Amino acid sequence: MTKQERINVIYKMTQKLAWARSALVIVMMFCVFSIQRLEQGSVWYIVGTASCLLFISVVLGYESRFAKSLTSKHKAKQIITKQYVYDFAVIPLLIFIYLLTGRLGVMWLGPVLVIGVIIGFYRIQRKLEDQLTRADPEHPIRRDIKLSNVRD
Repeated sequence: MTKQERINVIYKMTQKLAWARSALVIVMMFCVFSIQRLEQGSVWYIVGTASCLLFISVVLGYESRFAKSLTSKHKAKQIITKQYVYDFAVIPLLIFIYLLTGRLGVMWLGPVLVIGVIIGFYRIQRKLEDQLTRADPEHPIRRDIKLSNVRD
């Protein structure tokens, strides 16, 4: 399969799963904000947040398996797995930062930590994309998977 065919297939798959990711993130944000605001009765919001995290991990796992199925190189499959693990890991980390800074009353620290996490995440993803390009030049990196590159 050529790089262009892979771009087309991955783009279509991500568009199909976009609604699920969006809905899960919206529900999870509601639950996290409710945990922060409510002291009592927040057990159900914790369960809601954990459930959303579980479903997000299922969606990301599906995307990961799909992307790995497009390459035959073992090293490229390992790198793709790492990308999706880091994608998932940043979500609970941001939730933890939000809840912790809110509980400690140090709200100015939240944006600083979030910006630091995002910059670190971006640098890790760039490094993994470079490794993926070296491992399998025919596999598209995430910057390649956008509407302007899709051709049918």
